[in-house]
Amino acid sequence: MINKLLIVGCGLIGSSILKKVCKKKIAKKIFVFEKSKKNQRTLKRFKLKFQLIKKMDKKISECDFIVICAPLSEYKKIFLACNKYSKNKDSFFVLPFLSYRDAIRLLISSRTLL
Repeated sequence: MINKLLIVGCGLIGSSILKKVCKKKIAKKIFVFEKSKKNQRTLKRFKLKFQLIKKMDKKISECDFIVICAPLSEYKKIFLACNKYSKNKDSFFVLPFLSYRDAIRLLISSRTLL
């Protein structure tokens, strides 16, 4: 099981991953970073167990996995934040996904590896 998971960007794909991760109990603790107020309101209506964070700073160093579901235009900022705040560069994986199925497959398979 993954101890701490961070999902960056919870639009269509990110929110689908969040729902599945919660349903399958893939992670003990889930953090979500979402800039859009509209998407934040939508996430709160799901009534799932996760913590919405306002900044990607200290939480990055605590996470085992970071799943990026943000627009490609945001990747540079996200990678810079990951590089800046990670204590141990080998302690996390950044997983940019093109499909929801790929993300869930990898998260489920990683649950057995950790």
